Amino acid sequence: MDTVLIKAKIKNSKQTEFFQTMESIKELLRNKCSGFKMNTKNNKNVSIRISFDDTNKLERNINGAEFNILKGALTSLCTDVEIIQNEI
Repeated sequence: MDTVLIKAKIKNSKQTEFFQTMESIKELLRNKCSGFKMNTKNNKNVSIRISFDDTNKLERNINGAEFNILKGALTSLCTDVEIIQNEI
């Protein structure tokens, strides 16, 4: 199983936009992976764990439209973005 862990700080002025974006794409993301979990602390710090059954499935899906929207939201609405890929 491959897991992508994302940690970021949501910009204060962009919190509403970030949560609206995540609400609109979370089901699309869940349909492309085997596990999706998002946690927030004080509406400022977010951690997202995305799991795939194997590396091939990760590689087929990580550059899809849903994940490009996620990457765009992280880039434009967050700071201190850290992305870690682990193979379990």
